[in-house]
Amino acid sequence: LMPPSSLHMTVMGLLLDAVRTPDYWTRHLPLTTPLAETDCYFIEQLATIPLPDNFRMRFGGFGNHNYLSFDLVPADEETHQAIWGLRDAIAQASGAREPDFADYGFHMTLGYNLQTFTEAEQAEFDRLKVNINAELQDTFGIFNTGKPHLTFFDDMFRFATLSERHTLHTRPHRHTC
Repeated sequence: LMPPSSLHMTVMGLLLDAVRTPDYWTRHLPLTTPLAETDCYFIEQLATIPLPDNFRMRFGGFGNHNYLSFDLVPADEETHQAIWGLRDAIAQASGAREPDFADYGFHMTLGYNLQTFTEAEQAEFDRLKVNINAELQDTFGIFNTGKPHLTFFDDMFRFATLSERHTLHTRPHRHTC
């Protein structure tokens, strides 16, 4: 299971240092741009975008992934318009638009499977998800995300805000924008 410092809902992924291909990189910067410089570019570009105070999301079911997550869907049309409007604004300003942009599913990752289940274990896990899924459909209610913000990470265990970026080992500690 992931620690609390990892729990988040991604509104839009911008790039991964380990995935430097044109489809998964900003079209505004060369693929060889150092990570700290890409951070500065995104900080500058995204500062111009007004951010909503909150997104109202509801439980959409357990994700069908090789990791434990649940899907989140906009709770109402206003939230749907706001979240997709923000994604469009970010893509326009940043030059980053992944191939699955239009089909992206909002989710919250709870944990990763570090070993392969046996058939029996997989069947048990699937039954557990079905049972919990039914209960959460009735009881989850509305999940308020709070104001979205730009985050940075070394790995999936911790997402750092702009003011914490200097604490990441993948960024030079003295590098400022």
